[in-house]
Amino acid sequence: MTHWATVFAIFGLCFSNSKCLYVDMTYDWFAGLPQYPGHNPFKLKLVHKGPFLGSPFYILNDIEMPEHTGTHIDAPYHFNESGWRVNEIPLDHLVGPAVVLDIREKMSKVPSGKEPNADVVDAETWESKYGRIPNGAIVIMNSGNGKNWPNVTAYSGAKDPNNSSILRFPGFSLELAEWLVKNRTIIGIATDALSFEPHPVITGIPVHNLFASHNVWGVENLANIDQIPENGANVYVMPLRIRGGSGSPARVFAKWNKRKLEKSRKD
Repeated sequence: MTHWATVFAIFGLCFSNSKCLYVDMTYDWFAGLPQYPGHNPFKLKLVHKGPFLGSPFYILNDIEMPEHTGTHIDAPYHFNESGWRVNEIPLDHLVGPAVVLDIREKMSKVPSGKEPNADVVDAETWESKYGRIPNGAIVIMNSGNGKNWPNVTAYSGAKDPNNSSILRFPGFSLELAEWLVKNRTIIGIATDALSFEPHPVITGIPVHNLFASHNVWGVENLANIDQIPENGANVYVMPLRIRGGSGSPARVFAKWNKRKLEKSRKD
């Protein structure tokens, strides 16, 4: 089944909003939001507020921010010199069926500081429930870290969130990344943490490097994952078309046909 056939088969047609459910999976951008160490802070600077050209009210702001801030996409170019820049990612590679790997239960069974990662067993467990991961899927890790947003120290897992060597949160294991690119045809991944690379980082950035080498993008700081079904939703990722960009802030949302999903669960 082609990528678009998969999208339409899972999504179903929504001719009225009464049949569709939407969830915004994007955090607000604001000064002081959790960021990866070494990135310049987000700034919203007022340029003008007041009357303008006969209008009683007009407002204009300047924005300063890194590409990789808040809910954002890592284009493959971020870790692959020949990978897609953010403006080169094909539109049909920015929408796909969601595959949510819920690792919250196993997170609750280990002490703080020994957080597990999303692994091949999680993917196989998902497939035992819903069938083979569809072509063009977006694989999403739900670790429950969203509950910590926007508390900087809790969300980063470190008392000093400016020290990247002590950040602590789960990610995609290298074994899962290898399994996905070798055995399934996915377009992207996403996480509810500052990075989809497991932290603390031991040696290098192998998960980023592997996904980037296969032109698989990643979304970090995804919001409201617990509000979408593990299977049956489509996710839409809308980055800015920054020419030559290694990433971009992105508006991300999920949409699904609630009647179609309810019927599939009954069947």
